[in-house]
Amino acid sequence: MKRVDSLIPRLWITLDSSSEAELDLLLSESSTQTFFSNYVRLLSFWQKRGNKLLFEQAEVINPVSVTPLLLGNELFFPPGMFVPPLFHSTYPRAMHYGIMGFLIAKDILHLILPDIYSYSATVHAVGKCVWTHYLAVTEKEEHDGALSLSPVQLQEVWLQYSALQIALQAYNQSLKSNPSDTSVSGLPFIPLFLRAFSQVNCDSDRYRDFMPLEPSFLTTVLCSTSNRCPTNLHCPNKSQQHSFRTC
Repeated sequence: MKRVDSLIPRLWITLDSSSEAELDLLLSESSTQTFFSNYVRLLSFWQKRGNKLLFEQAEVINPVSVTPLLLGNELFFPPGMFVPPLFHSTYPRAMHYGIMGFLIAKDILHLILPDIYSYSATVHAVGKCVWTHYLAVTEKEEHDGALSLSPVQLQEVWLQYSALQIALQAYNQSLKSNPSDTSVSGLPFIPLFLRAFSQVNCDSDRYRDFMPLEPSFLTTVLCSTSNRCPTNLHCPNKSQQHSFRTC
């Protein structure tokens, strides 16, 4: 936590003085009704500067990237993280936290992994606990280490489970300060948060090679002592949910 608290969050944007007025004008004309056309104009604006940026060593972030970058103690967030389909001002906060909240937490944890003792007791214990739940749900047994996880896999299980916990905690804190939120199809807030998280991880995950189980299974572990969670939060043709002790 000390390492995270030391980071300085910044929105990544690099402009020369002649470009600032052009971008200010573009953004001043933005509205909800013209969001798409203004977004296309913004992409066109960046494309015009593309040749120059290719030769600038300092320009290390693609403005439409969805992955933050750590430079020293500064954590840069590209503008591309805050456009549809992952983010939009009309989305319920439950979806923002369930999708972007989890992805940001996961990326930050990956960025500071060198500062985390990979083989600490907590990392190993939590990773092993989640994996044990997974083996029980899928009715698999660990024989002679055949289904045991490598240290890297245990680390990834711990990291993604921790990121989900962080995102849910942040959303709960948001609800305490502002209890109102919108919904989709009348879903309660927490189930909507978890469904949004589950769906985005069914679609894609850059770290799937290190993740020995589907990320949506993490909701099974997280919800093991809660009656507020929805059922059937898993990718198609995957394991069913069961209740277990918490990790």
